[in-house]
Amino acid sequence: ELLAYLDEMRADWAERYPGFEVHVTGDVIGGLTLAQAARDDIMTLVPVAFVLVLGLFLYFLRSPVAVMASAVVVLSGTLATFGFAGFLGIELTAGTAISPMAVMVLTAASCIHIILSWIRELDHLDGPGAVRHALAGNLAPVLVTTLTTAIGFLGLNFAEAPPLQDMGNIVGFGLLIGMLATFTILPLGLRMSRARGGDSLPLTVGMMRRLAELAIRYRRGWLAGFAALVVLSIFGIFRIGYDDSLVRYFDQRYEFRRESDEIRAHLTGLSNLQFSFTAPEGGSVFEPDFLRDIDRFTAWIEAQDNVVGVTSMTQIVKRMNMSMNGDDPVFARIADSREANAQLMMFYELSLPVGLDLNTMIDVDRLHTRVVVLLRSDHSHQIRDLGDRAQAWMAANTPSTTARPAGISYGFSTVSERNNSQMLAGLLVVLVLVSMIMMATLRSLKMGLISLAPNLMPAIIAFGIWGMTFRDVNLGSTVVTTMTFGIVVDDTVHFLMHYLDGRRRGLAPRPALHDTFRVVGSAIIVTSICLAVGFLTMATSGFAINQHLGALTAIVIVFALLADLLFLPALLLTLDRTKD
Repeated sequence: ELLAYLDEMRADWAERYPGFEVHVTGDVIGGLTLAQAARDDIMTLVPVAFVLVLGLFLYFLRSPVAVMASAVVVLSGTLATFGFAGFLGIELTAGTAISPMAVMVLTAASCIHIILSWIRELDHLDGPGAVRHALAGNLAPVLVTTLTTAIGFLGLNFAEAPPLQDMGNIVGFGLLIGMLATFTILPLGLRMSRARGGDSLPLTVGMMRRLAELAIRYRRGWLAGFAALVVLSIFGIFRIGYDDSLVRYFDQRYEFRRESDEIRAHLTGLSNLQFSFTAPEGGSVFEPDFLRDIDRFTAWIEAQDNVVGVTSMTQIVKRMNMSMNGDDPVFARIADSREANAQLMMFYELSLPVGLDLNTMIDVDRLHTRVVVLLRSDHSHQIRDLGDRAQAWMAANTPSTTARPAGISYGFSTVSERNNSQMLAGLLVVLVLVSMIMMATLRSLKMGLISLAPNLMPAIIAFGIWGMTFRDVNLGSTVVTTMTFGIVVDDTVHFLMHYLDGRRRGLAPRPALHDTFRVVGSAIIVTSICLAVGFLTMATSGFAINQHLGALTAIVIVFALLADLLFLPALLLTLDRTKD
């Protein structure tokens, strides 16, 4: 309704004043743009990701029937995700719009492991036997990886932002539905397929053998290289800053961003700080000492960098006092009595046009008054710093009259920092739960602890690279570590379970690694490529939270792939001391 009214108003102005430009912005328009960003991502990125994943399936799997069965599985999980959100009354926002896409690519990863295992078994088993063997060999790994991934997303309930909590719950449920579809719909499709054996695949057994040799032969170099990369990344992490702004959340494809940039460049700042001051007990906002404290604060903050304007009732009181005394500049000050200040404000209110009053500045009970500070800020740390310095100034100079900074701009400027501290607790819970599941699944405390290294390392490296290049993170970035920990565990689970199976069959570490690369190497590579491409699609969103979330997750997945195929084998050869 508001947008329709504004469109009519702009059309009327354009007709009456040809040649003039009219730009509209504000927090309400920003909120409406969030809904528009959600629609855009659902209508464009989700279908694009679906097509890309299917294209990768066709290239790597070379079985149209298996790909179609996978498509049905992926669509089942995606539709269930929308249905789950609808039944719970969760509204899809810009922060939750990418939930179906996450379910899509993660469910696709589970399908790949089963399909590639089935194709390998076709070399020496008939169709139904190959399906049964593929399901039996992947039931435990897929169950564990789905559970750990769901736990990672459910860890988003520690986030301060409700849309991120909703995204975690939606994706967690969608993954469970996707897993059920994987073990029911996919086998039916595989039984109908007449695919050939593993020789038809682009990633051959010979390639996996050479990759295993590369990991084994240069194991000391991989250990040293990854350790050095982690140390270097830590320096990059210390360079990271938090930057959240409702306007800068959107890129130039959105009218709200373009309009806001024009207004900011030619008229005023759009960021603001608001301070609500409470009158002393038993008094009102017209107390002279109370107003003088606010006036001193107003003068101080008006002189700070990046401040373009301050709105305070003390400005009105001083101007009215001067007007009532023949415009003598000597009287441009707060009156000496509460009654005089109240009368001055009454005269001012009576002079306002019909429909306007002082309620935007003073509450009805006359116990609270608001000071609004407008800023031109290029970075949210400028808003945070000014808010912190304002509180420190009041504590030192007006200890009896203080207020905390508030407002949309200040809320956005602090949300990532607050959310990051909450997500550390979430990461700890996810880390403990996933580690316990890994140890129980692998039936080895030692292997469970070993698995932590290749799973924690990718996030450290990704944030280190981000800190050395882009530097700033936003609300979406702060949940990546918790969210991706459950994702990157997937390939580690498949790798370690097959490695331990070989060791328990009497294979020495080197032959066990060769056998592991032969069985799961290609599946790990294909799943990682599909996941990275899916999340990189998310990074093309016009909404900065989804951009950061998609790009950082894709970087984590790429380094997780390298860690599983190069670092983890080197670590196993170093710590698993049984001789070849």
